[in-house]
Amino acid sequence: MKKFPVVLILLLGTLDVAPMLAQSPKYPPLNEYLMARDVEIALAKSAAPDYVSGHATIKVFTASGFQTVHEGENGFVCVVMRGFTGAPTFTPVQVRDYINYDAKTRAPICLDPQAARAVLPYYELRTKLGLEGKTAEQIAEGVQAAYVKGEIPKRPEVCFV
Repeated sequence: MKKFPVVLILLLGTLDVAPMLAQSPKYPPLNEYLMARDVEIALAKSAAPDYVSGHATIKVFTASGFQTVHEGENGFVCVVMRGFTGAPTFTPVQVRDYINYDAKTRAPICLDPQAARAVLPYYELRTKLGLEGKTAEQIAEGVQAAYVKGEIPKRPEVCFV
């Protein structure tokens, strides 16, 4: 019975702090998002079988966004996404914030040629906005504005990522 007040106080304290944290998320230092180049290349290539990734364009994350380190010949593009790269735009803000600011998020992905044309510009824009320190909400707004202005392509066909 004596534990109940302690648990209640801890719970209430947590509830008071959680909204404050959700309102002012901050990106960790950029170096926490970076990986050794050879490790990142290997992780990016792991997203597809060797016969695909061995002939794909490989991009790595840098302080200025994704940079091509190997130009492929099959139209596929392999990258390692960070949280702000692929956090779903239309999910609840709290979920976007959690994913967006987590420097440990690493998601290797290999895009087929159609996705490289239609989806990669979306990922690269999200990454650019994240590097600019934009919040999850600002990234979502920036993406929406870019679609409206035609700065990133609409997805007219089915593609696989």
